[in-house]
Amino acid sequence: EKLETVFSRCDVLIGPAIAIPAFPLEPDLDDFTRNLTAAAFNICSRHPFVSVPSGFAADGVPTGIVVVARRYDEATALRAAAAYEKVRRWNRRTP
Repeated sequence: EKLETVFSRCDVLIGPAIAIPAFPLEPDLDDFTRNLTAAAFNICSRHPFVSVPSGFAADGVPTGIVVVARRYDEATALRAAAAYEKVRRWNRRTP
């Protein structure tokens, strides 16, 4: 419910898709470690989110952002993500 008060002041939240640089997928990592972003917003439930490319780290590893919208407002999350991709065009670059 506290997250809903944030959405009374903004349309979307944008943040890093993962809080650490990308890493090789190791078999001993638990599901929570593999899905840090998804876990956070699944806990909040019903807040749609989409991840899009946001550039590259200094070592060339791709980075991403996550766009989160109000409950059940998938259209706003997708429109904001598409607008970001249209301007930044990271989705068309490779390391």
